[in-house]
Amino acid sequence: MIIGALFGLHGCKIETNVKNSCCDFISQSELNIYNKGLRVFKFHEYESGLKCAKKLNKPILLNFSSYILPYDEFEYDLIRDAKVKYILNQEYVVIKLYRDDKRELDSLNLALYREIGLTEKSINNISKKRTIGSLNSAIQWDLFKSNYQPEYIVMNHMNQILVKPFGYTSRNKSMFFDQINKGYKSQVKIE
Repeated sequence: MIIGALFGLHGCKIETNVKNSCCDFISQSELNIYNKGLRVFKFHEYESGLKCAKKLNKPILLNFSSYILPYDEFEYDLIRDAKVKYILNQEYVVIKLYRDDKRELDSLNLALYREIGLTEKSINNISKKRTIGSLNSAIQWDLFKSNYQPEYIVMNHMNQILVKPFGYTSRNKSMFFDQINKGYKSQVKIE
């Protein structure tokens, strides 16, 4: 299905099974990444994904990663599984953040950084470095007290962890599916 009809009113043209609109929160760069043939739509901005999850009342799969990982199990193994792909496309908002993203931040939103819970020390670091990676690293450390990749965090839009965070799965699609399914069931109980 074309997203223009399902995922928003602002000309989003990507195919997905998402039933509600989050187009207001999708940047053009995120659309371009999806349109390159990836099978699970992912936000690459924490704030956008959080807003979408809140609007849709869906759980979040937050994936912290790095461009220098020798093998990205999430992209090359886990999301190619039909059950995993289905639950992520139907029931989740997926956010993938690269800690080593060297691209410059478009703007600094210090009020937003404080609102999501970043420390002043991290905000000062982001202000100095002005990179997307410095923001993503601060999010992982300040909000989840972790700094390894890959890391998968299943949470709701209020930053409540639904499943204990986990890392490399040894490409175990069954274990990965069990974790995200458990998170989805926990989200349903909270509603």
